[in-house]
Amino acid sequence: MWHVMQMTLLLGEAMIRDRLLTEPNRAHFGQSGNANLCQPPLEILMDFEGSCAKADMILQGEFPEEGLTPATKWILGQMKYVAHPDSCPWELTVEEYEGKIKS
Repeated sequence: MWHVMQMTLLLGEAMIRDRLLTEPNRAHFGQSGNANLCQPPLEILMDFEGSCAKADMILQGEFPEEGLTPATKWILGQMKYVAHPDSCPWELTVEEYEGKIKS
C-alpha cells in the first residue's frame, strides 16, 4: 500500500491510471505480432471504429492480392461485405425491440 501511495505522489494519479491500463493491453495485443493482419501489406492501423482506407478496400473486395498467401486471400474474401451497410434499417420500432427482448 505504501508503494502505491508513493507512486501516486511522484507520478500523479492520471499517469498511474494510464500505466495500469496500457501495460496489460500492450502485453495482450502484442502477442499477435506474426498474425496475417499484423504483417505487411495488411498491418492495418485503425481507430476504434475500424475505419481506414485499407479496411474500406477489404470490405469492398478491392484490396490488391499481389504477394498475399492463399490463406490471407481467403481471409480477405471472407471479410467482404455481404450486403451494403445501408441495406438494413438501423432503427428498431418499440415492438421490434420488445420482441427481441422476449425471444
